Amino acid sequence: MRIKKHKPNGKVRSYTIWLSANETYLWARKVRQSWPCSQLSGHRCTASIDLNGLYDYTVDGKITGLWGDELKAIVADHIPDDCKHLWPCWN
Repeated sequence: MRIKKHKPNGKVRSYTIWLSANETYLWARKVRQSWPCSQLSGHRCTASIDLNGLYDYTVDGKITGLWGDELKAIVADHIPDDCKHLWPCWN
């Protein structure tokens, strides 16, 4: 996983998160927290979030139809504390 934070004036205003195919595979199969019908499992995922919420995402480099709940869950499980104010799952 990689995160690029955009911090004008010192506070995170937006970020982009990259998850590898292996990371999405392992996330979807966590013990007692699995996502059995995962659309992301085994695929690379990128999501960009700013003060207005999600503004861009790709799966394997393409924009595709995706269940919003799964995307919200996987991003929420991977974002650091200083970015949680930008993701609605943490409000």
